[in-house]
Amino acid sequence: MDGFLVLGILLLVAAAVAALFASGVVGISDAGVRQRLGGRPAVEDEPAQLRTVAESDAAGWVRRIVSPSALATVERDVQLAGRPEGFTVARILVLKTVVPVVVILLGVLTAASKGITPFGLILWFILVAGAYVLPGVLIGMRATARQDAIDLSLPDVLDQLTISIDAGLSLETAISRTSERLTGPLADELRRTMQDVQLGMTRHDAYVALGRRNDSENLRRFVRSMTQAQEFGVPVSQVVRQQSAELRQRRQLVAEARASKVPVKLLFPMMVCIFPVLFIVALTPPIVNAAANW
Repeated sequence: MDGFLVLGILLLVAAAVAALFASGVVGISDAGVRQRLGGRPAVEDEPAQLRTVAESDAAGWVRRIVSPSALATVERDVQLAGRPEGFTVARILVLKTVVPVVVILLGVLTAASKGITPFGLILWFILVAGAYVLPGVLIGMRATARQDAIDLSLPDVLDQLTISIDAGLSLETAISRTSERLTGPLADELRRTMQDVQLGMTRHDAYVALGRRNDSENLRRFVRSMTQAQEFGVPVSQVVRQQSAELRQRRQLVAEARASKVPVKLLFPMMVCIFPVLFIVALTPPIVNAAANW
């Protein structure tokens, strides 16, 4: 039994060290890799998705054992989240594979030393499943929050674009001026789009790439309208103004739909938490008096 415990502890330590090296917490600095790739240090006010990310090759083995669908899902969520610091694809894959193994080893050590109960077995399975699901859930929440922020700020950005275009600026200049004055994920995406155009990408391809990088249907609809307006010669200011009005109306309808669901969502908490207390307060005095008179 002692030899088994020693072997389990050694395996646990080896898995933890491998997870730290693979996730980039410890290990050799990647300054040489960044220099060979022509990268540069990240600037604080630079959009997160524009930063050069040099992922360690130590996590390449994880990509080979993860299914293509799971890998594509993680890569898409990281892209939708704006490639935040600390949430690289390699690191998430390492956490989804190595951490459950560490939890399994801990469970085996606990079962070997103290035994295991049915409740402990169920808790063990829950911890293993949670260790596998949690990294994906966290990056998915970051992606959803970022896309919601884009939807929320899009009508205001379109209003500013309309004012700039009416003042005589071209669409690209208006987008550049607006993105410089604003902050947030939508401003970051617009800055990247303008940088793509400056680097030689056509306007059509840059706008299409903007829609593909995000999962916001409102942003994609705006991109389609802009590309069609450029193809058919429709005035850009008219399209932007119409899109802004439609987005504000759509946002109002979404808010009203969410507000109409609030009473239904509050029904269950009220039945479980509030109504029993009211019944106790209202019925306790009559019951006590009846019991005393009986």
